[in-house]
Amino acid sequence: MSLLNIAQASGRISSLDNAKHFTIARGSALECQAILDACFALQILGNNIFDEESVYLLPSVRCFQSFA
Repeated sequence: MSLLNIAQASGRISSLDNAKHFTIARGSALECQAILDACFALQILGNNIFDEESVYLLPSVRCFQSFA
């Protein structure tokens, strides 16, 4: 979902519109991290998958924060 919000933000002219969509993308990325955390806690995901996905997701959250 966050990829769709990034695409929407890229097509906007207004900086307020851009900020809105990057904020939504950041929220979507945080929701994905929460799902990963829950799956790890329920032992649905092992350490290797959890660590690998978190490595890619957390920098994205920081990136969206800088655009918002």
